[in-house]
Amino acid sequence: MEREKISDLATEDVIGGSIIFNADLTTCGRKNNHEYKVLDYSAVHSYIVENCTKMSEKNMINNMLAAGLLEKM
Repeated sequence: MEREKISDLATEDVIGGSIIFNADLTTCGRKNNHEYKVLDYSAVHSYIVENCTKMSEKNMINNMLAAGLLEKM
């Protein structure tokens, strides 16, 4: 994979944290991507963007499990 420069405006689209997705966005987890099956990536992404500054990754994952967006593997 080649490195490429990004503009300062592109950083607005970056979400930080330790929830990592696999390449095809079908699994995710904290510090690895083998813990949870992603049932609705769009909803998961939206939830993370909305809550990443308000709660921990662990709490977000627990809430997404309860909402049926993720499934324990």
